[in-house]
Amino acid sequence: MFFLNSLVLEINRVADIRKARGNLAGAETLYNEALMIRRKELGNNHADTVVSVGNLGVVLQARGQLKAAEKLLEEAKVSCVKLFGETHPETLTAYSNYGLLLRAQNRLREAEPVYRKAINGRRKALGNDHIDTLRAVCNMGVLMRIQGKYARAEPLLLEAVKGYREKLGNEDASTLSAINNLGVVYRAMGKLQEACPYMREALDGYCKMEGDDHPDTLITMANLGGVLRALGQWDEAEVLYHRALAGYRCTMGNFHTDTLGAISNLASLQQAKEQLMEAEVLYREAADGYRTKLGSNHPDTLQAICNLGMLLRAEGKYEEAEKLLTEAVAIKRKKYGDNSPDTLSAISNLGKIYHSMKQFTTTEKFYREALDGYREILGDKHPETLTMLNNYAVVLRSLGNTKEAEMTYEEALEGYRAVVGNTHPDTIGCMSNYGVLLYGLSKYEMAMPLLEEALDGYRKHFGSTHKETVGAIQNLGMLYHALKRYEDAESLLFEALSRYKSKFGDQSAVTLSCMTDLAVVLQDQKKYGEAEPLHRQVLTCRRETLGDVHHKTLLSVNYLANVVAELGKYEEAEELYTEALTCYRKMFSDTHPITLDTMCSLGTLLLQQDKYFEAEEILSELASGCQIRYGYSHSKALAAGHKLATSLRAQQKYDEALVVSQESYENYLETCGEQDPGTTAAKEMLQSILDNTF
Repeated sequence: MFFLNSLVLEINRVADIRKARGNLAGAETLYNEALMIRRKELGNNHADTVVSVGNLGVVLQARGQLKAAEKLLEEAKVSCVKLFGETHPETLTAYSNYGLLLRAQNRLREAEPVYRKAINGRRKALGNDHIDTLRAVCNMGVLMRIQGKYARAEPLLLEAVKGYREKLGNEDASTLSAINNLGVVYRAMGKLQEACPYMREALDGYCKMEGDDHPDTLITMANLGGVLRALGQWDEAEVLYHRALAGYRCTMGNFHTDTLGAISNLASLQQAKEQLMEAEVLYREAADGYRTKLGSNHPDTLQAICNLGMLLRAEGKYEEAEKLLTEAVAIKRKKYGDNSPDTLSAISNLGKIYHSMKQFTTTEKFYREALDGYREILGDKHPETLTMLNNYAVVLRSLGNTKEAEMTYEEALEGYRAVVGNTHPDTIGCMSNYGVLLYGLSKYEMAMPLLEEALDGYRKHFGSTHKETVGAIQNLGMLYHALKRYEDAESLLFEALSRYKSKFGDQSAVTLSCMTDLAVVLQDQKKYGEAEPLHRQVLTCRRETLGDVHHKTLLSVNYLANVVAELGKYEEAEELYTEALTCYRKMFSDTHPITLDTMCSLGTLLLQQDKYFEAEEILSELASGCQIRYGYSHSKALAAGHKLATSLRAQQKYDEALVVSQESYENYLETCGEQDPGTTAAKEMLQSILDNTF
């Protein structure tokens, strides 16, 4: 017996060494051998056997064999309670190990009470400053982080960091792990400035203690890169992502899961920088690598497929994106069920693709399913639920259900303020979306405090050059434009345009959009000479990148036509309006609102040039179209009738002009009343025609 006991101790010692060095397969073999000897010689209920059961369970969990690990760790937990009681150190270790398993299985709600037993037991038996107590506290902090309970995670991890520093020093692996986890929590809470120094400390410590290519170093490098990316410090983030990827390729090879994760991180950053072709190459490498390494149904493979699908969505490759996400959703439904967080995430992403395809009814169906699922499994106030609420409000707005969209944004914003605070990026993003909705509904006074708070939050969190900040600058500028605060609007839009040019270049979509907004503000201030070159630049770029018949190109055609008409360049304006009208007739119909608006602009321009015959043809069609589209009493129909009467009178077609003018006056009188300026003008027109007729 003595010999066997010595043999088992030696086997365990070597197994521990293999485990510490990352040789989990070798450790499993030896732990299994030790357990078999102890079961045979000592029986299942001996204390040493129970310890061996726990050892093997832990290494099986580390290897991802969760079902086999669960059986052993459950056995160890039950046996420890029977043998030692609830508060014995071995029992508390068994509780801790079982809690870690539940966490790995995503059984987070079940894990929490198990962790709590481990913490309470260790505080009572060992004191708050004991290393095992601190480990239990740190584990609970990580669990809270995973569940999105960041306010509860923060004090636990602060306690762990403080205790580890005092007991183990600043450069111990456990201290650095806790520091890194605390940084991750601060990042999730939106406290990016607080997160950054913790992650830098962890990275510096790991580099010094374990070297640049150690797994812990590389993980922390990736985490810091994520924070820097969120802060808009993309160049430094990219350097870290490249370093991490190079380290993983060197130490783990191209097909290791950590390497593939680093590839995905870099691809995500390149996507954010709108380097879509480069990102696609990396996303495809990651997806192919996961398929080869883990199989098509592994969670990491499915996430890589989703990532690639969302990148293809950004590139406008909707058909392939839809195919990939549909495949991922089907596999996740079968593998995890309809209400798993992984399944719901994929459902949400598929909805985003349909939203980009403007299939809003289908989008609403998927978003609704994801939202209901998150409410059920995570609760109304979980960050994932709130994010889904925000997305759901977006599609409701696209469907024209603005009343429900407004209520949904309000619920989401209230939740974000309560859960993650007023200054969290998700809160600010929701605030911005809600403000934009209110702006679109012409509720300018309600939108203003939201958009002003959002911009202030973005500036403080990300700085003035971050894409989200610049977007918020543009949004507020357009709101000020609507409020006729032209100088404020011009100042903000000029700042936004400068930022966009610096970050994305002169021809990016966001730059051109902002340039158009600024030109419109200048135009409304009658600064036509300043607006003209901006509209010309946008139109030239859109013709080159989108083609002559794209709706954004045609919008630029109309804007430029408006400006050159004001500058007296009537011939060019007429050519531009005619081009736009011809395209709109083909794209939509003769009575589509955009077609009618362009028709009105062209007819008005022809009147200004005294081209009454050409104007009559256009304005006659306009008047008829407006009556069909809007009805006789609509302001556009009334204005069109008045313009038509003007063209007929100018040609001395008094009989026809009299019929049109009489109808115009009667419609104005019935709709707007005697005192309305339009009624007065129509009456004067009628009287003028009567004077020439009789």
